[in-house]
Amino acid sequence: MALTGANLRRLTTTELLSTSRINQLSAIRSEELLCVVRSMFHGAASLGEVELNTQIFEMAWNALLKMVMGKRYYGEDMLERDVEVAKQFREMYGEGMELLLAFNPRNFFPALGWMDLRGVERRIEKHRVKMDRFMAKLLEEQRRKMRMER
Repeated sequence: MALTGANLRRLTTTELLSTSRINQLSAIRSEELLCVVRSMFHGAASLGEVELNTQIFEMAWNALLKMVMGKRYYGEDMLERDVEVAKQFREMYGEGMELLLAFNPRNFFPALGWMDLRGVERRIEKHRVKMDRFMAKLLEEQRRKMRMER
């Protein structure tokens, strides 16, 4: 089945945002909230202050990524084998955000798009290929886990 916009919306609605699925994943949200509270407690005890923006950002991303991919990608209490993968993910996320925010003349003057004046389109394509490889590797890992559980 090709993932068209309609199929993706249907899949998201039925698999990720259904009431039963949200209730099923409540343990993950609770676990991530507990991790943030623990981290804030330790940070306040040792440093006397806590950076709340970072904590909330990490909690939101960890909850989302754990629900979708089954892994945490932010924070210190990750599994040893996941540290390198998490580092790669964070680097790609940062690069993606940088490309998203980069000035691209094509956004303002579509007729100039074929020129790729600042090389943004070329960088976006390289990033897309890298993300595709990364996601394919994660999907293969998930498939392996599912086969082993059977």
